[in-house]
Amino acid sequence: MIQVTTEPNCIAVAVNKKNYTHDMIERTGMFNVSVLTEKSSFETYKHWGFQSGADVDKAKEITFSRAHNGIIYLTEETNAFISARVRSA
Repeated sequence: MIQVTTEPNCIAVAVNKKNYTHDMIERTGMFNVSVLTEKSSFETYKHWGFQSGADVDKAKEITFSRAHNGIIYLTEETNAFISARVRSA
């Protein structure tokens, strides 16, 4: 993820087309990014990165909130979260 412009705020994000995340973003046109702290546990990385949301409910047994777009973001082990809307693909 990189910032492209500040007026308006725009970022560029690359997502693997073979991942379930891609399908969800394509379907909704929206996503959130939770920015993990340097002290985040390896278990957190395993939970979010080593299994597919197509097979596992990743929101089960974690602490999260919902942003104004209705999509979850992590509330523990994070510095911030970013809500985004797709403008072009």
